[in-house]
Amino acid sequence: MDQLAPEENNEPPDTSNPDLVGWVMEKVQKWRTARDGRYATQWAQYYKLWKCEWSPDLKNKNAERSRLVAPATQNAVDQTVAEMAEAVFGRGKYIEIDIDDEASPQDVADAETTRTSLLEDFDRDKVQGEVLKTFVNGAIYGTGISKRSVSQRFDGSPSVTWEAVSPSDFVIDTAACTIDDALGCAHETILPTHTVTDKQLSGEYNEGDIGGRSNQIRSGPDDQDLQLNVTDGVDITEYHGKVPAKFLNPPLRNNEQDSEYIYSSPDNEQDDDDETKYVEAIVTIANGSMLLKAVENPFGVEDRGIIAYQHFTNPNNFHGIGVVEKAYNSQMGLDAELRARIDAL
Repeated sequence: MDQLAPEENNEPPDTSNPDLVGWVMEKVQKWRTARDGRYATQWAQYYKLWKCEWSPDLKNKNAERSRLVAPATQNAVDQTVAEMAEAVFGRGKYIEIDIDDEASPQDVADAETTRTSLLEDFDRDKVQGEVLKTFVNGAIYGTGISKRSVSQRFDGSPSVTWEAVSPSDFVIDTAACTIDDALGCAHETILPTHTVTDKQLSGEYNEGDIGGRSNQIRSGPDDQDLQLNVTDGVDITEYHGKVPAKFLNPPLRNNEQDSEYIYSSPDNEQDDDDETKYVEAIVTIANGSMLLKAVENPFGVEDRGIIAYQHFTNPNNFHGIGVVEKAYNSQMGLDAELRARIDAL
C-alpha cells in the first residue's frame, strides 16, 4: 500500500522565539540599570560641559545668576581629539605593512596593492569619520566604542563599516572588564520605521508586525528624554554575545539564507548539558519584544563585532576615564569664579 504524501505546509515558520527574546532582554535591562546607576548623572554633566550648555545641576551655589560655562574643557577635548587624529591619520597611508627582510619585490608590491585597496575601501565606507567620533566619545565619557557591520554592495563586493557607539547607548555584562570577557553586550538605538521595514522586505530581518514603540523612556547623551512619535522609530537592541544553546538548537536553517536560524521550541528533547551550553550569537530585537534576527556569530574566529578602548586607564573597570572627568574640578572652580565676578558687576 502506497504511503500517503505528507500535506504541504504553506504556513510561514515561527520566528518569534519568545524564550530567546526574554533571556536577552532580561540581561540587557539588568545591565542598563547597573550602568545608569553608576554613570548616568556624571555622563550627563560631562556632555553639558563639553557642549558648554548650562543646566541647574552645574550650579556651584543656589544664589548664582550667571549661566556662563567656560569653554576650557571643550577646548581640551577638541585639542586631544585633534592630536589623536593627527597621530593616526596624519601620515596619509595610516596602515603599516610589516615586510619581512627576505620578502621578494613581488611580495612587497602585492602588499602595497592590498593596502591601497583597503584604504580606498575605508574611504568609500567613511571609516575615518566614525573613528574620529569614537575618539570624541572616548575623550568625553572615558570609553570609545565602535561597532562593525559587514554587508554586500550592489556589485557583490564586501563592505565593512564601523559605527561609533555612545556609551549611553551601550550595555555590557557588569562583571566584565573587556568585550571578550563579557557574557554579552548590546547596542541600544532607534532606527526609523521605514528602515526596519525595508530590511524585512529584503529578507535581512524576520517578517512580522513590529508594532509601535513601547512606553519605555530612553535618554539621550545629555540625560534628556528622547521625544519621538511612537510611529516614527523602532527601539533596536542588537546583542552580541553568548546565548543558551537550547534557544538556537536544533537549528532549522532558512532556505533563503543559510546563516539565518528559524526558532524551534526548546520543549523538544534536549540533552541535559544544553542547560550549560552557550552559543556565540548576534540577536536583534525590536521594541524589546520582537525578534528581528538571530544568527550564530558569522565571523571566522567568533570575534565580536564591537571594540572598545579606555581613554585613560581605569583599572578593573570596563569604562575608562575621559578628559572631561579629569578636568571636572578645575572646570567647576573656573566657572564658579567667573560667575561670581559677573554676578558682582
